Amino acid sequence: LLRVNAAGVVLILVCTLGDLSNPELRILTNQLDDIRHGGQEVEVKRLSIRGLLPETEYYMTYDGSTTMPACHETVTWIILNKPIYITKQQMFLLHVSIPKHILKLAETIKLVEIK
Repeated sequence: LLRVNAAGVVLILVCTLGDLSNPELRILTNQLDDIRHGGQEVEVKRLSIRGLLPETEYYMTYDGSTTMPACHETVTWIILNKPIYITKQQMFLLHVSIPKHILKLAETIKLVEIK
């Protein structure tokens, strides 16, 4: 159950490198070339949020804080116990899509080094 007075909910998807990726994640990463700058938008015509999630009924929740300053303790975190799969190419696309100032500010973001 989620707290009614929580300011937000954060769902953590653990990604594991694999030869094939989650089909719904593929839909999202295929759009990254079209949103290179802040303020740009792209319409995703078909996306199943349920399909983006791993098949599991087990998860952990805890009340915590946001990861960006001022780190207010107003968020309920949901951590799923199974990963979804992502390819090295998709991981690279995500890495280069995140603005550098966000990477510097969000020290909790850990990205796999792509070689």
